[in-house]
Amino acid sequence: MPTGGLAGGLGILRVPYGASHGIGHSLGAVTGISHGYTSCIMLPHVMRYNLAQTRSQQQLIARALHGADPAAEAAEAADRIGALIASLGMPTRLADQGVEPAQHRKIADGALNNLWVRSNPRPITSADEIVALPQATW
Repeated sequence: MPTGGLAGGLGILRVPYGASHGIGHSLGAVTGISHGYTSCIMLPHVMRYNLAQTRSQQQLIARALHGADPAAEAAEAADRIGALIASLGMPTRLADQGVEPAQHRKIADGALNNLWVRSNPRPITSADEIVALPQATW
């Protein structure tokens, strides 16, 4: 029976993780926040950023988190994921983790060329686009 770490590692490079994962790498490097926390904080915001490109997938997420309600809207997915994260007692804001706005540019600069940021469903071509994401979570 594989361990959790091994099982998790088997998924590496099998799917494009997107900007929440890639920005998390830079967040961890700049601030020391654990990757699990950075993922919790960034995911709902990146989902909102990607909504136009991932509407059908987010529709499935919204329905799954709303008891398969066919009226659940794709735009609700990020809020439902955020509520789930909060209900588990996980962090939802960078400010609560001691991240300062002055660090946002360094985080963005470090994330810009990350493979997962480059594979994001909605293309990210500048650090300015990335800076807006940590600002939304602050």
